[in-house]
Amino acid sequence: MLGSPALIHRAPPPTLSRRSLLAGALSLSACGVARSASAPARRAAPAPAEEPAAPPPLHASVAALRRDAPFTCAAVHPSRPWLATGSMREDSSDWTGQAVVWDLESCEAVGLSTYEHGFGFEPGPRMLQWSPDGRRFAVAAGTNEIAVIAPGGAPLLFAPDETRDHTVEFCWWDEQTLYAAAWSDEGDDGLGGGALLSLPHATTKWLERQAAPLVLRQPTRARDARAVVGHDDHAVWAIDPVAQRLRSRTPLPGAFHDGRSIAGWSPNGAFGVFAPPAIERRYDRSLGRDAGGRTELVLFRPASPRALAQIEVPGEVVALRFAPDDRRFVVVSRTAWNGPSHCTVFDGERKLDGFDAQLAKPPHDFPDASSLVWSPGADELALLHADATVEITTLGGRRHTAWAAPKTRGEVGLVFVGHDRVALIGRQSMRVFDTRGTERLRFDVEA
Repeated sequence: MLGSPALIHRAPPPTLSRRSLLAGALSLSACGVARSASAPARRAAPAPAEEPAAPPPLHASVAALRRDAPFTCAAVHPSRPWLATGSMREDSSDWTGQAVVWDLESCEAVGLSTYEHGFGFEPGPRMLQWSPDGRRFAVAAGTNEIAVIAPGGAPLLFAPDETRDHTVEFCWWDEQTLYAAAWSDEGDDGLGGGALLSLPHATTKWLERQAAPLVLRQPTRARDARAVVGHDDHAVWAIDPVAQRLRSRTPLPGAFHDGRSIAGWSPNGAFGVFAPPAIERRYDRSLGRDAGGRTELVLFRPASPRALAQIEVPGEVVALRFAPDDRRFVVVSRTAWNGPSHCTVFDGERKLDGFDAQLAKPPHDFPDASSLVWSPGADELALLHADATVEITTLGGRRHTAWAAPKTRGEVGLVFVGHDRVALIGRQSMRVFDTRGTERLRFDVEA
């Protein structure tokens, strides 16, 4: 039980339609469809105390998988070669969406769940996240709901903030609890901008305002610091949601809230990187834009007495890509518009490597894929070049593989899944390759 009963407020009961919850799964491979079965729809129920690490794959008709719902979000399983995707139709008459778990090793879809209000709603990072133990995932559902799903199961729905009409950012606090960055709609000025969502009890517990004085952007669980960390335009915040205590507020450089700033957190919150706009840029008449310059980035470590440290890269930062090891990351920057990307690899504050590449533009409407991604083992990088070449390389270029990606509809980016699968995915399609360039799975959304 989280806190005393007086502090716990039950989430509204889920509203289900005839179509809303289809529990089951399907088998889909590049060669065809396996045997079929069906499962009745059911209302979401609290998770049992004990359950197997992963459900056995079930099989349903491929007709159950909607092909008219574009992809909205995706996330890689923490230990298996699985990719979870969310989808949603785009017309106002039918928002039905589906969440699918794909086994990219066997090229099968092993879990399917649907919901009438869709999954995703609007492009945004961290909209789909696996739990730390990989037994279930949470996904933004509809406009302001969060759905928690075991692969192939019925969604357990939370609506922590019904006062606004856009998605609620969240992170996993532990295997049974989510932290939602949202304001309470109960009219109590003493309640803050965050809540703990308990799966076993299907309850929402709001934090006090003194502990969560704002709604965090990019909330992330800092595992080592036992806190939820996030930021606004002016500071980095660390909150202990269990003790109901604000751990720290660390001001960011004044320039961070001016112009185009970028921020991101390592997977387990060991550190965050904050990139303000570039300085010392000069107007280039031949380009008609500013060029050159440099960016002074700030690193924040919530578990360290030295909370802020500074590093520098050339040009303007356009992306931050974090390795799964919670240590290394790549800063992608440019000194000229449409020029080559400068990719600088760091291990904390220490620079490891640097190289230039003409990377493809990442999909602006599918931020969970990128033109540069780490492998799950943090020992390889996958790059999507502007000429549609996919490259797999190690740091320093000691091992290298490249192939020409097929032409796809719309903007696409890369997701690295397992030790030897790379997905080329956007809103309209997904193609899966092994690291030698052989296509293993193809799924196209109907035009």
